[in-house]
Amino acid sequence: MKKNFENQMNRLQKRSSLFAWENSKAYSEFLAQTYYYVSHSTRLLCASAAKIPVANEKLHRRFVTHMSEEKSHHLLALNDLKAIGGCIEDHPELPGTRMFYESQYYKIDYQDPMALMGYILALEGLAVYSGELIYNRVLKTHNPKSATFLKVHVGEDPDHLEKAFAVVSDLSSFQKVLVEINMVQSCEAYSVFLDSIENCAAQALDLKRVA
Repeated sequence: MKKNFENQMNRLQKRSSLFAWENSKAYSEFLAQTYYYVSHSTRLLCASAAKIPVANEKLHRRFVTHMSEEKSHHLLALNDLKAIGGCIEDHPELPGTRMFYESQYYKIDYQDPMALMGYILALEGLAVYSGELIYNRVLKTHNPKSATFLKVHVGEDPDHLEKAFAVVSDLSSFQKVLVEINMVQSCEAYSVFLDSIENCAAQALDLKRVA
């Protein structure tokens, strides 16, 4: 799994490096869409934790702890959006954003609650492999107060990634397969997520020119 994980992270690193972080419309849209999907982080963890058998109390507690670590992180993105002069009401949730996280509820309910670890690995890995580069590019162009979400995750996620792999190592072979499938799917979906943001920002710019 780790070799596949490395390959997926390298792909995401290349994709994220091509994103227009310096463009204020693209970055504003990124913050808004990040707010939407991150608002489900603790809810997904809660849904998964509720399905962990009582016999596996250690794993249940780990998910509860992770919930506390992720609490209110969506508000960081929202405050960053405000700092850059944006308003969430001007940024409806995009289909690409819903496609990114909605499938996780299905996997928890109809596959296995531990399948969520694939989604977690993808996001924690993205922060570790690409977060610092993205953060530095944003700082060079935008108000530093609009980069708190990135700052927090660049600082925290190396430890989170190590913990995530420790959880996966204790899963059954069947669960590990589900995790790996979801990890690959989530990486692909995140690329689509970035594509949809750039397309939205480009359309907004075109409309402004027409007006």
